[in-house]
This record gives sequence, structure tokens and C-alpha cells, in this order.
Amino acid sequence: MSDYSWAFSPNVYNFNTVDKVDAEVELEQVHNFLDKAGIRHWLSSGTLLGIYRDNDFLEGDTDIDFGIRGEDVISIQDAIPWKLRPAIKTERTWQSVFVSPRNIAIDLMWFWEDGDNIINKNDGGTWVKPKDKMKYLQEIEFKGVVYPMPDPTWYLENRFRDWKTRLPKEGKNWWAFVAKNGFLK
Repeated sequence: MSDYSWAFSPNVYNFNTVDKVDAEVELEQVHNFLDKAGIRHWLSSGTLLGIYRDNDFLEGDTDIDFGIRGEDVISIQDAIPWKLRPAIKTERTWQSVFVSPRNIAIDLMWFWEDGDNIINKNDGGTWVKPKDKMKYLQEIEFKGVVYPMPDPTWYLENRFRDWKTRLPKEGKNWWAFVAKNGFLK
């Protein structure tokens, strides 16, 4: 995997905790854009965890996470009005990031089909799961807007060891904390 530390450098993204009002606006705007462009997407990672478990963003969170089908790479690159920066790229793009006008990092994690599986590579390793689990998305309402999501219990149980328990360091540096302490699967 490539070094993507530049994507989160202070010149690009300042790691400030998101303003929750701004984050709600950006979440809805990006979702609406992806939806209108016909790009299959869903809430992912810490964004899904916070919204599903707490009906809010994780305290101290610094970005918004969406999962995107890898097959939609061409359509998103042609349609998206923001400059996407590949954060993790090998032979395929696995993760892209852009900074919104409100200075919130929007993290797009690309999931690619491989036989009966769906795969994503990220700084925590390679995530390989049965593609039928991501084929039929469910919905969750957050602040009056309905967002797509994978089966939340299945997804969260397969992403985090104990997703029901709040960790002492959620938010800023959260991924480093959970990876270091074995909370990721």
C-alpha cells in the first residue's frame, strides 16, 4: 500500500473534531450527491457506529465515512465535484478522501467484488467479507434523512470486537487506539 500520510497532513486536513451541525449538513449533501449520481454507497466505519449506536457522530470524530462499490469508480470520478485524493492505492483505489467546504474530511472507502467476496484494504489491513452481506442495504434515519447502511449488527460485529461499548478514546486518534488495543477485527 502507498504512504497516504499526506492525505491527513495539516496542509490538507487539520484533524479538528467535526462540528456536528456542519457534519450533519455535509453528510446529507454528500449522500444526496452520490444518490443522484446513481453511486451505490452506505454509511461506514465510525460514522455508522456513531449514528447506529448513539444516534449521533462519535464524540471527537474527525471525518465522515462512506462505503462505495468499486465498480462505481468511473462514474464517481466523472461526476463528483470535489477533488478526490487517493489515500490508499495499489492496483486499485481502496480509499479516497476529500475535504469539504466546511473543512470536514469525507472518507470514501472502495469495496471491490472478488468472486463471492467483497474486499477493502485500509490501514488496518484487508477486510474480506461475503458479498451477499453487502448486496442488500438497509436504511437508517438520522436527523430526518434516510441513509443506506449494511446490516448494522453484522457489519459492526465484523468490523469491531465490542461495538456496543463506548471506548475511552473515541474520536480523535480513535482508529490508532482501537487498532493498537485490538478492537478491530
